[in-house]
Amino acid sequence: LDYAFLDYRLYSHEVNQFGIRVGRLKNPFGFYNDTRDVAFTRPGILLPQSIYFDRTRNLGLSSDSVQLYGDTAIFNWGTLSTQFGVTLPIVSDRDTESSLLGDVRRGHLNREVSYIGRGIFETNDKRIRLGISGIWLNTSYDPSSQSGDPIGPGALRFTPIIFSAQYNAERWTLTSEYAIRHFKYDNSFRVPGLNGLDFYGESYYFQGEYRFTPKWEGIVRYDAL
Repeated sequence: LDYAFLDYRLYSHEVNQFGIRVGRLKNPFGFYNDTRDVAFTRPGILLPQSIYFDRTRNLGLSSDSVQLYGDTAIFNWGTLSTQFGVTLPIVSDRDTESSLLGDVRRGHLNREVSYIGRGIFETNDKRIRLGISGIWLNTSYDPSSQSGDPIGPGALRFTPIIFSAQYNAERWTLTSEYAIRHFKYDNSFRVPGLNGLDFYGESYYFQGEYRFTPKWEGIVRYDAL
């Protein structure tokens, strides 16, 4: 199940609204993640893999969570949309295991309480969009009771921060997103070659779109991992 949730609007006004959602919710990060499966909302067949990894789609797409959300007008400049959630990540599939542990292991990953948040500012004419997203993902590993499991019990923390910017004109759009990702394995997490690692990774993309006609569009993208 990708998503299913209950939504209760706590407050609603013509320029402000606030509410709460509970269930399996799309993870709000970047410009495209919470609509990544709705083809007409995103440019191209594949999203930029520097930010939206298809290999860990289940982990990235949604989680069981409680999220607060709100939209508010900022004077006459535009609208600020915010979301913040307490989540339990989906870490039970083999693609997630192999990505985080380097291979499919005999034990299993556990879901731990994690956090996610995003804020997006849009001008009233949608010409400029700016966003920042943050994830605090926690998981732990229980080794197999069978002998020979090379990994001992331990914890993993993944905390990416994503900065997003977009400029829209009548016929063209420029988009860029940059992520700095912090990985941390604790010392008891005995992954060969990864024991006790604490490091940062970076990735980003630049993308240009040009709309030749209402039905035809060209896209140029540079992806860097």
